[in-house]
Amino acid sequence: MSKNVRVGNLAGAMRPNPGAAMGNITIGAAAVTLSAELALPLTTRQVFISLDGGSARLTLDGSTPVASTTGHLLPEGMSDVWSARVFKDATMVREGGSDAVLRVSQMTL
Repeated sequence: MSKNVRVGNLAGAMRPNPGAAMGNITIGAAAVTLSAELALPLTTRQVFISLDGGSARLTLDGSTPVASTTGHLLPEGMSDVWSARVFKDATMVREGGSDAVLRVSQMTL
C-alpha cells in the first residue's frame, strides 16, 4: 500500500518564537561556536540569520574554520533560514580584517 505525503513550505509556516529575543553575535578573528554565544530554547525550530559588516567562514562538522582557507564563505549581506540543529553545529570566523555581526531571529512553527 502506498501513501501520499504532502510537504508544505516550512519557511512560510515559520513565526517568531515568543519570548526569544533577537541575538547579535560578533564574528571576529577567533572562531566562535554559535551555540556557545546564543543558547536556543527547545521551542526554537529555525533561525533567520543575516550577516552584516563583513564576510565570514563557516564549518558545520566540528572543525575550526580558518579565514581565507577553510570553511564555507558567507558574504556580507547574506541571509538564510537554518534549522536549530545546523545553528548548534555551526562555527564561524571572520574573513578579512573587519569583524562581522551575525543577527539571529529565533523562529518556531
